[in-house]
Amino acid sequence: MSLERTSTVFQPGAVIPEEYTAVGADRSPLLAWSGKPSETKGLALICSARATSRGDLVHLVLL
Repeated sequence: MSLERTSTVFQPGAVIPEEYTAVGADRSPLLAWSGKPSETKGLALICSARATSRGDLVHLVLL
């Protein structure tokens, strides 16, 4: 069994549309997970960028 993330607003490996960024409407992208073990109590997602001109940036945290 493997955990899989899907979205109706962008494909795996694609750039997240501007609407879902701080430059756009700053909305949370629609995400869904499947394949998690039955004993799972919660999930966390952290999206970050390393080695930017401003250092490491955290873009999105979902719990």
